[in-house]
Amino acid sequence: MNDEVLNEIEKVAPIITDEAKKLFAEQDSELGLTQQTTVDQGQGQQATTDQSQQVSTETTQQQSTPVEAQPVEQKGPTRKELKERLKEKKAKGEKVTFADTFGGQSADLRNPLNWANYASAAGAGYVDFLTDTVNLIPGINLPKLPKYESSTLQGIRQMSSIIIPSLNLSGFLKKQGASVHAKTKWALGDKRLMKWFGNAGIDAAAGAIVDQVVEFNEFEDNASGALKKTWPSTYGWIPDDIATLDTDSPDTKRMKNRNEGIGLSFFGDFILGATKIARAMKGVDDATKWVPKNEKAKEFVKNTWGKGTKDGGEEITVNNAKRVQEFNEIGKRNLSLATDADGNINLDAPIKGVHDVYDDYEVGFRTTDPGGIVSASVDVVRINKNIDSVHGSVGSVFSDSALKEGLNLDDAGLGTMKQLSKDLQLDIEWHSPNGPKITHAEVVKNGEDLAAALYDMDVDQMKRVIDNFSGVDVDSGTRVLNSEGYVGVFNAIKKYFDDYMNMDLARAQAYVGKSMADQVKDMAEGARLMNGTAAVQQAQEQVLDRLQYLMNIKGQTSYARGRALNMINLWNRMKKLDFSNHGGKKKVMENAMAFIKENSEETIANLKNITKESADTIDTIRQINAERPEMLKPLMLAYEFTDGKVNNIAELNRYFANSTGIMKKAFVDFDPEYESMFMQGVWSNIYNSTLSAIGTPLKAAASNMALMIERPIATLAGAIAQRDVDIMRRASYMYFGGIGDTMQKSFDHMRLVFRKAWTDPNSVGYVMREDIAIKNEGQIKALRAFAEAQEKSGNFGPSGIVDRIEAMNDIANHPWLRFSANSMTAFDGFTRAFIGAVETRGKVYDDMIKRTGKKKLTAKGIERLNKKYYRELFDDTGMITDKGVEFASKEIAMNLDSPAVDSFNSIIKRFPLLRPFFMFPRTATNMIKFTGSHNPLGLIVKQLNEYSEPFANQSISNVRNLLEQRGITGLADDKLEMAYETIRAELKGRKAIGAFAVSGAALMFTSDRLHGNGIYDKTRQRTRNQLGWQPRSFKGWDGKWYSYEGLGAISDWIAVTADIMDNFDTPGSDGTLDPNTMDIGMQKMMYVIAANLTNKTFLAGIEPLYDVLQGNPSATARWTASFGSSLVPGSGLRNELSRLMSPGIKEVENEVTQLIANRNPGMKGNLPAAYDWVDGGKVREPDSFWTRAWNAYAPVFKVRDGMSPEKQFLIDVEFDGRPQLNTDGNGVELTAAQRSEVTRLMGEDKIFKKAITKIMNSADGKRFRAAYKTAAETGAEIDRKQFILLHQRLREALSDAQSFAIGRISDRSNVEQKQYYNAKIKEATQLGDVEEILRLQDRANRL
Repeated sequence: MNDEVLNEIEKVAPIITDEAKKLFAEQDSELGLTQQTTVDQGQGQQATTDQSQQVSTETTQQQSTPVEAQPVEQKGPTRKELKERLKEKKAKGEKVTFADTFGGQSADLRNPLNWANYASAAGAGYVDFLTDTVNLIPGINLPKLPKYESSTLQGIRQMSSIIIPSLNLSGFLKKQGASVHAKTKWALGDKRLMKWFGNAGIDAAAGAIVDQVVEFNEFEDNASGALKKTWPSTYGWIPDDIATLDTDSPDTKRMKNRNEGIGLSFFGDFILGATKIARAMKGVDDATKWVPKNEKAKEFVKNTWGKGTKDGGEEITVNNAKRVQEFNEIGKRNLSLATDADGNINLDAPIKGVHDVYDDYEVGFRTTDPGGIVSASVDVVRINKNIDSVHGSVGSVFSDSALKEGLNLDDAGLGTMKQLSKDLQLDIEWHSPNGPKITHAEVVKNGEDLAAALYDMDVDQMKRVIDNFSGVDVDSGTRVLNSEGYVGVFNAIKKYFDDYMNMDLARAQAYVGKSMADQVKDMAEGARLMNGTAAVQQAQEQVLDRLQYLMNIKGQTSYARGRALNMINLWNRMKKLDFSNHGGKKKVMENAMAFIKENSEETIANLKNITKESADTIDTIRQINAERPEMLKPLMLAYEFTDGKVNNIAELNRYFANSTGIMKKAFVDFDPEYESMFMQGVWSNIYNSTLSAIGTPLKAAASNMALMIERPIATLAGAIAQRDVDIMRRASYMYFGGIGDTMQKSFDHMRLVFRKAWTDPNSVGYVMREDIAIKNEGQIKALRAFAEAQEKSGNFGPSGIVDRIEAMNDIANHPWLRFSANSMTAFDGFTRAFIGAVETRGKVYDDMIKRTGKKKLTAKGIERLNKKYYRELFDDTGMITDKGVEFASKEIAMNLDSPAVDSFNSIIKRFPLLRPFFMFPRTATNMIKFTGSHNPLGLIVKQLNEYSEPFANQSISNVRNLLEQRGITGLADDKLEMAYETIRAELKGRKAIGAFAVSGAALMFTSDRLHGNGIYDKTRQRTRNQLGWQPRSFKGWDGKWYSYEGLGAISDWIAVTADIMDNFDTPGSDGTLDPNTMDIGMQKMMYVIAANLTNKTFLAGIEPLYDVLQGNPSATARWTASFGSSLVPGSGLRNELSRLMSPGIKEVENEVTQLIANRNPGMKGNLPAAYDWVDGGKVREPDSFWTRAWNAYAPVFKVRDGMSPEKQFLIDVEFDGRPQLNTDGNGVELTAAQRSEVTRLMGEDKIFKKAITKIMNSADGKRFRAAYKTAAETGAEIDRKQFILLHQRLREALSDAQSFAIGRISDRSNVEQKQYYNAKIKEATQLGDVEEILRLQDRANRL
């Protein structure tokens, strides 16, 4: 056998411990066997445990998939069964052979795989080759050793039957060839090409000879198949044809991350060696090709890949040589750390990499991959595009020693990044042996996307920031340094950017960050699979080093981003300055240069501080792991979910105390940085309860649908107004070209979102409305880990607290209790998919019209493009995360971020007691903003003003800025115009829709067919409401009034128009009769603003808050009943059902229990009804059940009966009287039941209604109606004083009707007795007889 290869295998294969050897010897002794060959490869029991865990873990997914019934594979005997069988055989006097014991080396769930089996399997493979060789002699048929029951061991055995003989034979032939060449001295043999042909020929010959001996297909099926079947999640990426495996793919790098970090590097080398041999035997092209495009790139490729491995043995040898070299570097570094200034070495402890006292598990480390950051940059593209990659990772850029050195640099590794960024400028293409290729441009684009994500910026935004200092205007291309005043500052800023923020540097940081993050993930997986071995500690150390490097990178990028924006602001200010004043110029220059110098110095100091902070954090983690290992998990979880804020035990304790706080976080929060998970659970339940009505998601869906319908109308209207035929065609194609497909996609996504929200609300937090979103899963995990760690110390208090938090949040997450919230989320998912499909078609349209000189797209080509663009909107979880689609859909769902709301929310976090009054500030404020975009005059509308100019009059940078604000980035210059003009058309169309709504509303108002919110006078408006006047409604052709609420911005502009005409116009259908004085005018203006703006923003909660703080008992009772009901699940649903079962208005006392009863089904029905005191009948209680159901659940067009002429007359004359039923007129307070009966009798008697009819037909009444009509037609004012007698006569008639009804109530005797006692109490009060007063009051209270 090839001694060199065997020596290398011996170096890297795991070493069996003495304890394991002793165990094996005892087992063999019990069986009466003697160990013939010393096995020094293994870890015995540890590997056994690990194997069972690995099989169990990685087959879980398979178990959940139904498969056809298969014959049950017979497992091999367990050790106990084998022991009994062999004892029985010995007892019979039969001879025990090696074949009898060989099957015992198999591995299944009953007899787990151990490292001794690997060695025996490899040896068995070599024996198989020798047996096959001898059997080639005619007449000889030696039996082979029995097969392993374990498919994994059988695969290794068959891999060895190929690899070891191939290496052995190849080495032998090469030695013989060298011997012959030394003797003949043939000059041709010295030629490099001939040497290559000779070696390649020998390898091919060796492979061919072995191929004739061993059935290769059997090897390939069993080797790769066993790995894939046994560990599908780990080795499922290996292709069925192992010869096609790319030894430099992201998937092999993932395998290296996992295996090398835990000391199992040999296993990966073994697979890659098998791949090399498979290639040689099948004649497959051996390597990917790196194609340089310039001289520097050629030199790099030559130095990096110019000496690629040619065979499997060399693959193993080279990989091991690199590992040895990098391990020696680790040893040198550790030795230098152990050496003091005098050159003395601390020998109190062994030095890793120097002293050979460590197991393989204890010295695992990740080697660098060929090509370094260049190869890593290609890995990113391969992973993104799934080019020969299934679950790949980005390759390793640093050696372990270089990584550790970088952690101690004062610049947080920034200098290293700069060096790496130079390699990224090399123009190199990557060509796959399987066909695909990757250009340098593709690499750059994917790298820029990765860098933008790291810097938390869009690519376009990053480029604009950096390109500002290229010396050329990004729009015009002209030089900007046309004044010497700019030059010094410009060059200083440019140098700052060159040093600390440029695109190549950003890409280098992003690649290294991705590589480190992948290694952390993969090493953690390896450590989990090796649980219980020394490999875990070594993997943890490597993970911590990489986490520290990631902290450095994140610190670099976050700091550089902030400073870069500061520099941009300085530069923008400088460009606006006038340098004609030389004295002023000098001062400005000096200040600017001082600012830049100060920033540069601060940057150096902060980079050093970043290094220190990350090192301190990791040292803290190491210390905790050593002293309080149980606290490491909660610390790491808290660190992750707080973005690095929790980085030590003291901060972790603070985090837990705040996250579990109740009373101290319920009213005033003095430490709002960490939100209470208990209070978040409480508020989640309150929101669930408030939104639980079935009509709530229906209303949200109707609102979304109305705005989705408005979008194409607005866009087409705007395009028509602009006379832009291209936008008309584009909009038509976007919205109507594939409406069926759009709707299907929307419904499909809606189902997916609802299903996810139903099972895990945290999983759809991205689409859920911010006011009701749940995003606390990670925090609760951290709290549970903290509680479990405390339990180990005997402190069970935290567990009890976390139990309550989990219970509260479990209730909040219950799918039935979140039905309405989840439904709203699903409808928002529908909206997002609808917008996504529409925008996708817009991109396809742009591609179709931009194909000048190219072949026209076919129907299939268009379909492929549509599918491609639509897929790009989604992330790996099936959620749409495109920023442009997100903006548009959030605008429709009224869920956009707002600086005003964010600031207000920060106040609420500090003072949680305000939250009950301001529950939905985001939604309300977005409604106002969206309504403003429909302003018919276009005044004070930021968006409309920004898009006022056509594309031709805008700079490219300004267009990109505007589009970026709406989440639209990454468009090519030739596609900016269409995107910009489409939005511009929509905004103009909104203005047109607003104008249409206003003009239509004015016409309807003058026709007595429209109501707004009402008039400014609260008393008169209250009378209107009691007479059945329905706000925000229009009169249908059937004479009934229908609500227009829920039609989006149209509703608001209709209401605004009606309110202005109702309050400011001369009398129309409902015009006020007040004189137009300044004071009255201001009152009217404030009312209109409050009714249409204030009441829809977070300011709507100020009035009830003010009333409560003022101590208003009625307002306090109403608020307490409303909010108190929401503390019990189903508040909205209960209120909705009560309106369905008892839709009428009830007479209630301003007392909490009755007000709560009024909101709950069953209880509301027991309350006395309110009756119409003019026409009779119950107030707002339709006779038809279907009308009740419509009004309860319909999101729009709720219906109410029309008003009688008598009621309309009272509204026209602005009568402000209504029954005063707090008392009977003689000081006796009437109960709710008595008030109900009085109004019922008034309606039945119709005394007041008859009086109204009489007054209407009187001379004064007719004169008023004539004057009212004339005023409406001519605009003349009405002098209310002329008709003051009308009001007086109406009040008298109302008083008479009320008194008559009170005298007829069934409880009249009770009222009379109270009147008697009231009179007596008055007499006793006049006499000062206190005892008599108390006695009389007691008797009166008993009635």
